[in-house]
Amino acid sequence: MKIRSTNDIDLVVNQSVYDKFKDKGWKEFVHDDGKRVLTRDGYHLMLQWMGLNIHDLQKPLSTSRISL
Repeated sequence: MKIRSTNDIDLVVNQSVYDKFKDKGWKEFVHDDGKRVLTRDGYHLMLQWMGLNIHDLQKPLSTSRISL
């Protein structure tokens, strides 16, 4: 796996959690592709990772769209 070399932590969250952190003043960035990310102190909260949302990522691999 080619994992980036950084101390940053990426977290995929649901809309409710995302909204709570946004309301607490986390800085929101919108990428050119429309992807929204909240950041603070090296943490990155996002609604999707590689096109998968929190519900997709919580599924067992046998039923998930993730291929290893």
